[in-house]
Amino acid sequence: GGGIVMSFMEQSERANLVDAIILDSPVLDFGAILDYQGERRSLPAPLTWFSKEVAGWRLDIDWEGLNYLDLGASPPARVLVFHSRADETIPYETSAAFTGASGGMARLVTFETAAHASGWNADPARYEAQVRDFLPGR
Repeated sequence: GGGIVMSFMEQSERANLVDAIILDSPVLDFGAILDYQGERRSLPAPLTWFSKEVAGWRLDIDWEGLNYLDLGASPPARVLVFHSRADETIPYETSAAFTGASGGMARLVTFETAAHASGWNADPARYEAQVRDFLPGR
């Protein structure tokens, strides 16, 4: 969902109507996911790189076009990101890089042991308090 949201924010003429975004374990760089998964499976980095190159060529994938980390430097709206360091699907580091570059427009809420997209399951009260704080009056 995060990649779709960021693609919308980057490409839609209606993106200016969005005041705030909440992302949970978001895909902010599709290529980084493949690198992360290759590393987790102990694949040599050159093999992962080569696989991405072949997939890009055969399937016409624009890896840079699927990298939304640059939006972190000037987010199109306020952004609240939930992510766990223990996420085994999406690298936590992409969320940290995105929010770190935002100049305060994006905030990262870190969970230490939650599985992918399971921050709410790990601590519903904390998760909901963060959302309430981010969206005043809600």
